[in-house]
Amino acid sequence: MRFAFASCQDFNGRYFHAWRALVEEEASVDFVVHLGGYIYETTAQSDFQTPSEERVTVIPDGQPAGPGTTTAVAASSLADYRALYKQYKSDADLKEVHRRYPFIVIWDDHEFSNDAWSEHGTYFNELDGNTEFQPERREAASQAWFEFIPADVPYDESAAYPNDIQIYRTLRYGRHVELFMTDQRYYRDDHVVPEGPTYPPTAKVTENSTIGSRNFALKSGFDEIEAQTTPTMLGATQKQWLIDGVRNSDATWKIWGNEVQLWQMAIDLSGFPALPAQYRDLFYFTLDQWDGYRSERREVLEALSDVRNLVAITGDIHAFFAAELHPDFDEPGDPIGVEYVTAGITSLSLQLITRATVSSNPLLIALGLAALVPMSDDILRSTNAAYLRHVDTLANGVAIMDVRGDDAIEVTFLRVNNVTDPSYAAQTLERTRFRTTSGTNRVEVL
Repeated sequence: MRFAFASCQDFNGRYFHAWRALVEEEASVDFVVHLGGYIYETTAQSDFQTPSEERVTVIPDGQPAGPGTTTAVAASSLADYRALYKQYKSDADLKEVHRRYPFIVIWDDHEFSNDAWSEHGTYFNELDGNTEFQPERREAASQAWFEFIPADVPYDESAAYPNDIQIYRTLRYGRHVELFMTDQRYYRDDHVVPEGPTYPPTAKVTENSTIGSRNFALKSGFDEIEAQTTPTMLGATQKQWLIDGVRNSDATWKIWGNEVQLWQMAIDLSGFPALPAQYRDLFYFTLDQWDGYRSERREVLEALSDVRNLVAITGDIHAFFAAELHPDFDEPGDPIGVEYVTAGITSLSLQLITRATVSSNPLLIALGLAALVPMSDDILRSTNAAYLRHVDTLANGVAIMDVRGDDAIEVTFLRVNNVTDPSYAAQTLERTRFRTTSGTNRVEVL
């Protein structure tokens, strides 16, 4: 079996060259797994979107996508979400890859709202008490997804969230592969640290901000708080379904379609004397992924620790990573599985988003973090050396997995160099290959 996995395809000012590269591969794939970010619900969101005259989404109704903005607009109605799917699906390269291959699709946040949890958005970071509780908007997003995405899942238009749709499901392919597709947005709890007030234990010193809340949080302070609150990402029912399904599977390879990153993404800033003393410490990069739900991550990975050949395939983070999985990343022993993370098809890469975030935040500028952004790959490698085997935070592209029966899986990261250039002829393709041999739970760079 050979399949592709992909995520994060922003239309605004960007071109789907990775899909054309997949179509032009000499060896075809059996199907494509799309791990979320099929659409982006906003246009002109300044920290990660750069619309052009030729590539811009038009949202007919819309709502502000942040405080004080007159340009950044987010989908709010069923008509808005339908319009976005129609515009995305007008792309010739996306059309062709759909024509060639069946898709297996789950959503992440942008099919509804950035960094969403349950039926809540996060654009305003609790400014003026705005919690963005929007169940009707959530239902509209789910209905449009069901109408436009080829997914064999039940949808009940008469039912209210969260009983209207269930997208978590399994697919079995012969003796060797069982695919477990999960939903990490519909049932998740709120992020542990509120965006509104300051919160010194996590270095949150600015009100109504993601810094110290969803991003760049002091690890020691956050870990203590998270252990007391134990938030869920999967919800109790889905979590038990996943654990039971993976444990009881007799497939050679149990492949988990996982929206947000599992491996612990810490950054150690202790070796940078130019930083103020309180910031020369260990931080989490982002808590919108599994690091923000680390108690449940440990529970799930401990429950799966004796499962043979657990493989997570992941999107969301706009970078290529390969890592080995541990129930406790602070005290890793032998790995219990592996994770391969694909970069976005087009979305602004992780390092460039970080650069934009730092350059627009007076606190981060004052701390001198701008100078560290170009060093991000090296910082991630050194901090997480016990389990991280590959880092590329400037990438766009798609991943391909070859399942070689009982023997091994091999993964190729297929990288394109310039998604803002409309010319496919201007693209250079780069390949990085990995192998996980059956029974090892190790990532080998080929």
